[in-house]
Amino acid sequence: MEQGNHDELLAKKGGIYARLYAVNYGLPVDDEGNAVKGDSPSMTPTPAGD
Repeated sequence: MEQGNHDELLAKKGGIYARLYAVNYGLPVDDEGNAVKGDSPSMTPTPAGD
């Protein structure tokens, strides 16, 4: 479990808190050194009919 205040937890690159925060607010996610943009195809929801 990660412990700390909001700013401390966001400063931990690759930490669970920072990743969830980024995904929740549509920010780039640092995935082991590879920046994944919120608008990448892997992050885009697919229609239910497909």
